[in-house]
Amino acid sequence: MITIYLQKNWVLGRDSGLKQWLIGWRICFVSIVLLFFTVSGLCTAQDQEPPYGYDKGVWVLIEKKPDVEAETDWDSGLYYNQHVSLSGSTVRGGYSWKDGDDPEDCKGEVWGTITWDELPGILQPGAKQHTTITAEAGGSQSCSARHPGACSHLELNEESLEPHPCIYYSSGEPKPDPETVTVSWEAPWGKIGDTLTVTVWNRVSGSIRAHVYYIYSYQANAPAVLPYSFEEEKPQRWGNEKTPSLEPTTKPVSCEMEYFGADSGVRVSGVTGQVDIRPCNDEDAWRGVGLKSVIYVGDIIRTGEGSSVILSFPNMCTFVMKPESEISIDNPPKDSKMGLINGKILVNIKKMFQDGSMQVQMSQAVAGIKGTIIVCEETGTSSTLKVLEGSAYFRSMATGEERLANTGEMMIATIDGLSQPQPFDIESEEASWEDYLPETRATVGSDMGTNDNIPLVSLGVNYSGEAISEPKNGKTWPFKLTLIGPDTDGSISGQIEWTSLNSIHQIEGFKTATGITFTETAYIKKGGAVLNCRYNLNYDGDSLTGTYGDEDSCDDRDYGTISMNPE
Repeated sequence: MITIYLQKNWVLGRDSGLKQWLIGWRICFVSIVLLFFTVSGLCTAQDQEPPYGYDKGVWVLIEKKPDVEAETDWDSGLYYNQHVSLSGSTVRGGYSWKDGDDPEDCKGEVWGTITWDELPGILQPGAKQHTTITAEAGGSQSCSARHPGACSHLELNEESLEPHPCIYYSSGEPKPDPETVTVSWEAPWGKIGDTLTVTVWNRVSGSIRAHVYYIYSYQANAPAVLPYSFEEEKPQRWGNEKTPSLEPTTKPVSCEMEYFGADSGVRVSGVTGQVDIRPCNDEDAWRGVGLKSVIYVGDIIRTGEGSSVILSFPNMCTFVMKPESEISIDNPPKDSKMGLINGKILVNIKKMFQDGSMQVQMSQAVAGIKGTIIVCEETGTSSTLKVLEGSAYFRSMATGEERLANTGEMMIATIDGLSQPQPFDIESEEASWEDYLPETRATVGSDMGTNDNIPLVSLGVNYSGEAISEPKNGKTWPFKLTLIGPDTDGSISGQIEWTSLNSIHQIEGFKTATGITFTETAYIKKGGAVLNCRYNLNYDGDSLTGTYGDEDSCDDRDYGTISMNPE
């Protein structure tokens, strides 16, 4: 019995030890697996060991090289101003055309723009990259049509990556919306000394090619100072430097101004066709202008054939430039000043702050205005002022004489002095501006676009504000908003930038009886913000307040309150 008892006890002891060993082994195995995946998730590509035959290292940007050629071989009599410009990560090109030398012949211009996310100075092998590319094209004509285009794609060592945006259409048809795509890719592993070329392949109207090569070198470690500096880049232009019709007929603009080079606060709130800008001290630095362009004191802006632009001043003045016009900006902090070099502009100052003023400098006279709407025209030998609403003074540069013009009166200044105020047809003048004002209105003088006494939403005004989430315990997101419109059907468009989320979204909506409503429809720059949020805002003086989101709105189902004020 004793022997049996001992044997049974040994067997029981052996089984118990085996169970304990199995349990311990399982715990150890699970711990090792969890540790592996945890460490793998924390490791970057730089921490990982490279595949067999490759070295541990990073790709360092050593050169950013453009490969651009404008299409200048066409018939210079019928096709002209073929040009391509590169500024940072934006390529813009275009050309003007005409069917003949008769003034009644068809004419116009086309353009294309490609914008992409700037590539990083350091690439980690195996790490995911997401590059957003936007293509946009447009054109205008008196009759007939041409074909604007803009196409782009990324290449990794000459291997094409998908997707890629491409727009090509007849300028006689409605302009298509910009096309935006995001390309996901990763840099390969390499050996020390290898070279990697990432190409942004571009073709825009007016160009044979407009590529940009980002050339990287594989190095063991990232240097303290990168060999290539984005800050030292300067805008470049290829092709015909100037359109003959845009040559200024007045003397060159002086750059001797107190605030030269400072941010003027002037912004673009609407642009059609080819509009260029340059600093007054560099005649070769013309570049395309867009809604995000910063305009500095001393900058010169010009519009091409069939093109126009709407400029907004900080004191809520609004300028509309007709085709083939050229102005200079001299805008100190309080007062607003600009020079009309050539062409024709409409100035709306009805909403100017009470302590502000506006001056328009022309070759033969200076117009001084406040709380009014005027038209100024410059030929180089004569300067014309027309008052559509209110009053304005006109001072001769030749004689120093100053006269006042009231609603419906015009004056002309030459080297001989000022003419007497004389009547002009206000309705005909207003009608000539209808194609360049993006809002519905009975006349130019009816507050530049107010209907049924609804305040103007966007013309010349950028907004800043914040959205406050209810389900996220009052989380606040600041934003900046640029609106364009309303159009003749009451629609509005523009963009909203979420500054803390590194996101810029396209917006579309319409004007309501008490305010505006809009929805975020597409990425301009993809960041931490979501799409498809709907916003409903009502006027509160100059401000707009309201709500955003509901169960059918916002990709993350967020909702809350929103408010914004004009900047």
